[in-house]
Amino acid sequence: MSNKIIYLPEINIKEDTIVLTSAYFINYIKNVLRFNINEEINISNNGVIYQTTIMKITKKLIEFKILSKEKVETNKKNKIILIQSLFSWPRLEWLVEKTVELGIDEITFIQTQRSKLKINNWESKKERLNKIMYKALTQSHQSRLVKINQPTKLNKLKLNEGLKIIFDTKNENLTFTPQIINNAKQDIFVAIGPEGGFSEEEKNFFYDIGFKGYKMPLPILRAETASIAALVLIISKLNEVNND
Repeated sequence: MSNKIIYLPEINIKEDTIVLTSAYFINYIKNVLRFNINEEINISNNGVIYQTTIMKITKKLIEFKILSKEKVETNKKNKIILIQSLFSWPRLEWLVEKTVELGIDEITFIQTQRSKLKINNWESKKERLNKIMYKALTQSHQSRLVKINQPTKLNKLKLNEGLKIIFDTKNENLTFTPQIINNAKQDIFVAIGPEGGFSEEEKNFFYDIGFKGYKMPLPILRAETASIAALVLIISKLNEVNND
C-alpha cells in the first residue's frame, strides 16, 4: 500500500472509479510525482481518503480504481484564523504554504497603513494560492481545505466571537505563553502586522473589537516568521490539550 496522499480539490466518482480530468493535476501526478499504471496512491478530498490504484493514464485523464475509503475524523475543537497584513508577494506565497502545512483553518489578508503590497486581479492570485494550498495539503497529508479570504481593509474586518490575539512589541504587554489558550472554547484569531508593525490607530482598532496584545517570547521577527512562530506555539498547545 502506498503511503503517498495527494489532495485533489475536485474529483468525479463513477461507481468504484475516480476520473481526473484537470490538466494541472494530471501533469503533477504523471511528471512531478511520476506515478504509473497499477501503482497505488491515496487520494484526499473533503475529509475522505480514497485508497486507489491507477488504471489508466492519458494526456486528458487519469482513472483510479477505488480500493477502499475512510472518512478522516478530527478532534479539533477550535478553528485557527490568521489575520495577516499584506507584504511582498513571494513571501506571502511562502507563508500560505507553511501555514497550510501547519494545519491552519482560515487566512484573511488585510490592507494596512504599512503594507507594501496592493493586490489587483485577486481571482488570478487566488488561483495561484489555491495551487500552493493543494500541494501543501498533499505534503502534510491533510484532507480539508483552508479558506483563503479576499484581502480587505482593516475597518471592513468582520469577525465572529472567539479568542483574539494581536502581537505587539509594547513593553507593557504580557509575553505570550501557550497556556493563554488552555481554556479556549471558540475560534482563535491571530493578527500579525507588516514590516514595521501595525500603526497605533490600527492597534487601537484591534483592541476595540476585543483583541488582547501580547509580546512574542522571541526577538523581533519578520512578518512571515512571526506568523509561523505564533502558529507553532498555538497549534502545538492545542494538539497537547486535545490529545489529553
